[in-house]
Amino acid sequence: MRGSKRRFIALLRESAALHDPHALYELGTFYRDGFRDRRGKPVLRQSAAFSAKLFRRAAELGDPDGMVALADFLSEPWMSASGRPPKSRSRLTEAFRWYHRAIAREHVMAMSNLAVTYQNLGNHRQAVQWFRRAAQAGDESVLFDLAQAEMYGLGARRNVRSALEKLRRVGNEKNTGVSVFEAESAMILIGSLLMGGGWCSGIIPQASAGSAGPPHGAVPRRRVCSET
Repeated sequence: MRGSKRRFIALLRESAALHDPHALYELGTFYRDGFRDRRGKPVLRQSAAFSAKLFRRAAELGDPDGMVALADFLSEPWMSASGRPPKSRSRLTEAFRWYHRAIAREHVMAMSNLAVTYQNLGNHRQAVQWFRRAAQAGDESVLFDLAQAEMYGLGARRNVRSALEKLRRVGNEKNTGVSVFEAESAMILIGSLLMGGGWCSGIIPQASAGSAGPPHGAVPRRRVCSET
């Protein structure tokens, strides 16, 4: 297994050296996340800086996944729970530009990640606009965010009934458009609301044993926690 993983990385590097846009993106994800064998020994060590270079090259060659990954990297200081300030606002401006280029290529995750960026900047109206566009394009995971907006009137008209309906859609076991983790979180929040508990989506339940956590490559969301 270890040898096959190393061979896979080698083939990916060969394709990237030939300026294959998606190979550059894929290689960038492995440098971003790191890659280990079954024993936990690193096959490829993490390097955020090098992954960003690969994402940028992929984006410049027209790969929409590369555009989104680069935009995520550039907007990360604004989205981080640590609240670290960005080196300059030009990073955020560039991130928006790459998100919009990917959106022009109908990349759905670009819509939802742009929405998350606006959400974390406190621009809830713009966030809701892009969450709705992502939902219309088929991303049902953003129904969780739209439910939050409707529950508290954050960028949308307050509508508790509509919010609960969206949460039920996320929690429906037949809904294959969301992860098990997201479905479990929605059901826990529904239970809390129906029992008269508060809503604090900044506190997301841990995935249970055997559950899938957030999707690979997904942007960590710094959700708004609001209590009334």
